[in-house]
Amino acid sequence: MTEKSSISNSENSLPPVSTANEFVIAVRDLSAPNHLRFVQPEDFRINEGKRKLIIFPGGKTMTPEQGNGMCKLTEKEFFSQLFLEDNGKKLSPKAKLEREKAYYQAAELRDQYEICVVIYNNRNRALQVQQFFDAFLVPLVAQKDALGQLHRLDSAEAAANMRCFTASAHCYGAYLLKEIDEEFGKLLPELGYTPQECNEIARQSVVFNHNNVDEDLGVHQPNMLHIQRLPQHDDALPYEACRPGTYQRFIKGEKYGFEGPCIDELSAHEMVLLAPQISLSGQNEHEGYWLPPAKKSAVGVQEEKLFQAIATEVLSASEPRQDVLEILTHTSQKHRKDASLLKKARENGTQHMAKFENYCDKVAIVARMTASGRRFL
Repeated sequence: MTEKSSISNSENSLPPVSTANEFVIAVRDLSAPNHLRFVQPEDFRINEGKRKLIIFPGGKTMTPEQGNGMCKLTEKEFFSQLFLEDNGKKLSPKAKLEREKAYYQAAELRDQYEICVVIYNNRNRALQVQQFFDAFLVPLVAQKDALGQLHRLDSAEAAANMRCFTASAHCYGAYLLKEIDEEFGKLLPELGYTPQECNEIARQSVVFNHNNVDEDLGVHQPNMLHIQRLPQHDDALPYEACRPGTYQRFIKGEKYGFEGPCIDELSAHEMVLLAPQISLSGQNEHEGYWLPPAKKSAVGVQEEKLFQAIATEVLSASEPRQDVLEILTHTSQKHRKDASLLKKARENGTQHMAKFENYCDKVAIVARMTASGRRFL
């Protein structure tokens, strides 16, 4: 059992928690040290109060300062209209009115969410997955009896609870969310939910992954809805580290042949927003999403516009979407200014996925011939 204790007054250390915890949860709070208010696991409920946007950062996020940095970056990406700068440009009355409208809409949307961040104590991924899953997701879909046995909730109640959980991850955090998603997919049928109920409950939550370095990306359809952001040449996952026949190997080994970003629909529950290069320099692409526009490539700026339109649609939707296709359809309808860019990205994605399927066919042929003893020049 986690030991309760008071919050540390030190701005440079994590609050004292049980050494059994592999991470701590902090809520963005501008009145707290480092703008983070730490909460004990037993006092934190995803389905209480405002909806939660929970950040699963890279594995090196182990201090309050680093956690606060991730909160600021995430807030700017998801609620960008709150942080626009004029840069000395004189706006027309109409443009000023549109900007003010966008600002207040973003402020209203931001007020619906509580931004939280996971700060790691260690790098034991299996324990981190199990602890987060048991403490925070299981209570959304099950309740314990006096003997500690889990029992399913009414499916409508479980779906409403899961609607409160939206996640944003970077790098290592995407691994955690993948495995949490897998555990979630196992739990629901074990509790007695029907396949239809399992899908209805799981799709309530949307996961945004930045720089996912999982080489098995796209191999299995996730249970929740996953939106991936990938630069073609993320230096954290080199070409040689990817197995032949995988999506990651394919995108790193090909010559990018499209104008603008691609939207690759890997499955009904997963899509990839792909760009050849986020930054102007092409260096440190693993952190490129948070560069200021002046340091981004033209495609990087377009990719950011698409992401922010998609993210706004997801966060503001009055009801959950059936799949990623429905997310894209509603994004196009609600964000007219970005509709043509979105249409082009989807067209690029259709062609790109055809190339990927052709690549997979060739890999399969080579594998069969190699297994039969054929040699290649």
